[in-house]
Amino acid sequence: MFLSLPERPDLKQLRRQAKELRDAVQRGDPAALERFVRQYLPTPQGAASLAAAQLVVAREPGFSSWPKLKVAVDDAVVKAATSDECVAASVDRRLRAARAILVAKPAIARQSMLAATVLGDVRAVHEQLAVDRAAAVTIDDRRGWPPLL
Repeated sequence: MFLSLPERPDLKQLRRQAKELRDAVQRGDPAALERFVRQYLPTPQGAASLAAAQLVVAREPGFSSWPKLKVAVDDAVVKAATSDECVAASVDRRLRAARAILVAKPAIARQSMLAATVLGDVRAVHEQLAVDRAAAVTIDDRRGWPPLL
């Protein structure tokens, strides 16, 4: 049985699922044991490791390994990212995530004045100011500060 990844997959949730699966196998849960067997991992009751459970969770949507699932999740997150997520990653100093979003969506700075200022895209700031000068001082609902301080 192949499950599909949700539109916006969450790696933390997938890790949680793997831990829950491991724990269920260790308790001897028949449904959990069946999931292992279905994914070609015959596991004696009580001997399931987290790595084996992660492999089962990865194989269910069709990935051959947990690292390949992680790459697909990261790609999906970057593709679905909005300018607000890029700003949040930048402000929270999650620079790899911000860089990945910017590489995947180079025009993301043009989506909002806040993204343009945080990313230092002077051209995008000028373009947005030409359309709406008030955008420079409009308070961001999420953070409570304007793009230009």
